[in-house]
Amino acid sequence: MRLGRGAVRGRPRYRDRRRRARVRRCAAEDAQGADVRFVDARTASDRCWTEVGASDGTVVVSTTLDSVAAAAGELVSAGRKPDTPMTVTVAGTTTRQRTWAATLGTIAQTLKQAKVLPSPDGGRPVIAVVGERSAPARREELSWFESKPLFGWKVLVPRTREQAASLSDQLRSYGAVPHEVPTIAVEPRAPRSRWSGRSRAW
Repeated sequence: MRLGRGAVRGRPRYRDRRRRARVRRCAAEDAQGADVRFVDARTASDRCWTEVGASDGTVVVSTTLDSVAAAAGELVSAGRKPDTPMTVTVAGTTTRQRTWAATLGTIAQTLKQAKVLPSPDGGRPVIAVVGERSAPARREELSWFESKPLFGWKVLVPRTREQAASLSDQLRSYGAVPHEVPTIAVEPRAPRSRWSGRSRAW
């Protein structure tokens, strides 16, 4: 049986093939054909950071809130400019979604000024988008979800269960978070004698 040079050096050859496959899978193209790289900061190797740092395409990083600055530092060390635009989104696609826009060099300070860090919720997962597509002008163009008129509002819906469903759906479409409290019920009117008896008992 012939062994490749990797196996002779103590590294099975198939591991190198799997590593190259993982690197290829993290690359893709968007609808306009632009280069997009996906990185899981928890498992990314030095080689992965080096490759995405050398690329000038968009980088989408999956990380945690308290690790965003470290991920930005990895990209800068790998060759990205500190003034490269960056956006960080927490609780994405929900009505609790929040997004901060900064650069690779200023994201740590931005999160501190927003009083987001330090925080006991620093382990929350976030998505960071790095590149010109996350620039403020582009961000304003695409932030339709957070621009809904009632985005983030918590609205109490004190109606019967049958009535609350349609109203709650409408509130969600405007970005609100409905809280249904079915405290109202429609019942037949009690006889007058029944109420008068209760009044005398009290």
